[in-house]
Formats: sequence, structure tokens, C-alpha cells
Amino acid sequence: MRWHRYIQRSKKCGAQAGDLVAILGIGGLGHMAVQYARRMGFKVVAIGRGADIAADTIELGAHVYIDTDQGDAVARLPMGLLVGGERSIIGSITGSPFENEKALSFSVLTQTLPMIETMPLEQANIAYQKIKSGQVKFRMVLTVD
Repeated sequence: MRWHRYIQRSKKCGAQAGDLVAILGIGGLGHMAVQYARRMGFKVVAIGRGADIAADTIELGAHVYIDTDQGDAVARLPMGLLVGGERSIIGSITGSPFENEKALSFSVLTQTLPMIETMPLEQANIAYQKIKSGQVKFRMVLTVD
């Protein structure tokens, strides 16, 4: 789910403060969704791959981190609540300029910031290799002096 659509989708799905929200994929977009969900009052489960991001997801606001390298995430979630509570799984590919503006306003209001790593533009190839190899946790930003 795109982070800039997260707020809109939570309204459309009927989720309310206190409800369980699972975020699958804790990368560039997922780490923002974890922060948004926590600040909106949801019980947040972050689902990712690898123990190296477990502490980061808790720091970002997740109540629970499920490492898919260590087991079946579906088995760890309360699927009975999904079916019995008539809940749904929602995803999105893109958002409108209005939705992007609303998400950015929410970010400013709640001080929700991305975790980034920076490298000079001259090292773009090195940055690309780090991204490709999975050595960048969340976002890589190229800088120009």
C-alpha cells in the first residue's frame, strides 16, 4: 500500500482507533505506513523480512514485528478476527494530488518523517548497488552540493 494513500484507505476501510492494522513490507513506503498507522491510533503489526529491522519497526511505532524469515506471518495474525469481524485487505497503487497533499499535511502535523540515507549524486552508482543488494533499510536520497 502506498504511504500517501494510507490515510485515505484507512477511512475507506472503516478502520477505527484501536483496530489492528498489519503493514506488509517495511521499506520506503511501509516504514511511513507504520508511522501513520500508529499516529492514527491503530494497533500496528509490521510484517517484514529479516531481524535487522525489528528494532527499527518498534521505534517507528509498530506494536509487533513479524519476521517472515522466521515463520508464517499469516499463522501469527488473528485470521478469525479478519473473517469474523468482516474485515478486508486493501491495497493501492497510486494517489491523486489531493490525497498526496493531505498525506503531506498529516506528516507535518504529526512530525512523521522518513528514515533516509544520503549519498552525493556523484556516487549514484554506488547508491544504486546498495539499493539493489538490500543494504539500504528504507530510502536512499541523492544529494547535490
